[in-house]
Amino acid sequence: MADLQAEIELTVELRKFINIDLFVQGYYQIRTGVKFSPRVQSATKIEVKSELSPVIDDSNDSIYPACVFNDWGVSKTFLIIFKNEEVQLDDQFNFKLSVIIDAQNIVECFNRLDMQLFLELYFLERDYTAEKMPTMQQLCSRCFKLHFDPRFGIHTHVPILFDYFHLSALTTTVHSSLLCLIPPYVFDRPDVRRTSLFSFLFGQDLSQITTDQINPALLERAYNLHNRICEILLSSYQSLQDFYEAMLEHLPDSEEKPIHVHQKCEQKLRSLSEKLQNIDDIHTIDNLAHAHIAQCSAENIMVWCQFIQTFGLSESSAIVLGKEYHLKRVRRLSEGFFQREMSRVNLLTNESYSYNELHELVRNSSYYSCLLPLTIECVELDGVPDTLPIIIEEIYLSDEQKPSKMLPSSVKMKTPSAYNDNPFLQAVQ
Repeated sequence: MADLQAEIELTVELRKFINIDLFVQGYYQIRTGVKFSPRVQSATKIEVKSELSPVIDDSNDSIYPACVFNDWGVSKTFLIIFKNEEVQLDDQFNFKLSVIIDAQNIVECFNRLDMQLFLELYFLERDYTAEKMPTMQQLCSRCFKLHFDPRFGIHTHVPILFDYFHLSALTTTVHSSLLCLIPPYVFDRPDVRRTSLFSFLFGQDLSQITTDQINPALLERAYNLHNRICEILLSSYQSLQDFYEAMLEHLPDSEEKPIHVHQKCEQKLRSLSEKLQNIDDIHTIDNLAHAHIAQCSAENIMVWCQFIQTFGLSESSAIVLGKEYHLKRVRRLSEGFFQREMSRVNLLTNESYSYNELHELVRNSSYYSCLLPLTIECVELDGVPDTLPIIIEEIYLSDEQKPSKMLPSSVKMKTPSAYNDNPFLQAVQ
């Protein structure tokens, strides 16, 4: 198996903390961290950007600056006294994530990362100092699974509700994108020094290949792998570029929009592939492929830095992403909401058994069990197909009105042809 190192950048912005009804006055802070599946070889580096000066003065003696503690990002530590209190945090944590993936199965490896984002609420009753951070009490933890696709990244704004015993909420913006695919270098591996891009392209080290081993199949392997890596990097660039340009349209007129030159990624991929396929010398292929991949990675880094500089802790992007997340979440919940039109005569009959049968039909259907997850989801807050509620709304009509067939509310506005082909809907009807 040929290994590549994927460089992912994940930015977590802790925007606002809302005290709904915390019982105890004292000092609170939010800690955030990223974990992968234990089987994934990974490394994490955190950078902090906070709006509060690290120098504490008399004007903000109840708020302490953000920092990094034991590979976790720690928000500003703030004093909560009154109910319904809001604290503007505006803490930005940049996670530089390095993971080892199989060069032959890049997308499949990303699907198996099991990337999880943790957000935890900590508390200290009185006399907070930085030295007391290890002794703070953890009150609640929320785990969000990140369904990261290297071609599309993640851009969302999520409201997070902590448990009912510590009734408070947090608004969080998450951005993530694949930046680089390179030979591994940050891991303590015995073969790092002799691992090169050449071994990925041709399946063996340069010193092991003789002239008589060079054949069309070996060259085709190099062409395909080069094309696959460039395609994923350019797809990552394309999705980030599209999102960046869309967010520029939402900037207020009073703000100056940065200059961005749109890049046609599909055209560039064809150009890079054609240049490489016109060469049959393995040394030239190695050098040119290395230059192409390095160029794509560098361009990803540039557009990412430009995006974060423009929209880091941006209120305009948070509003757009918040509405989009809410719409997706409600649409997913609506898959279990049905409307049933009945005659008023049915008010005199007991049909509870029919609802039990319908409940089992929906719950056990392949359609319902295969609902697509949200890009970022928390089981406790968003549920899974086994725990999502199934709701049936009864609409009683007069005797003159003829009841129509029952349909999920999520498809009420679709054309008849859109749901006539759905076997699940036919079964429910």
